[in-house]
Amino acid sequence: MRQRAARAIGAGLTVRSVRDPVSLVAGIAVTALGALLLLDQTEAIELTFGWLGAALAAVLGVILVISGLAQGES
Repeated sequence: MRQRAARAIGAGLTVRSVRDPVSLVAGIAVTALGALLLLDQTEAIELTFGWLGAALAAVLGVILVISGLAQGES
């Protein structure tokens, strides 16, 4: 009975063996932005509004570029 219930629960799940570079790079970029903001909060660095805008634009740009490159592969 337990095996049947376990099969029913996992019946709709599929395991993807393909790596997703967009998610990986986006996660790294967002983590780096978070680390930058954390350093600003601990006053290790002084992050002005201009530098924050540049950092946000860079993160968004990296994500868009890697997304465009990944779509070209498929």
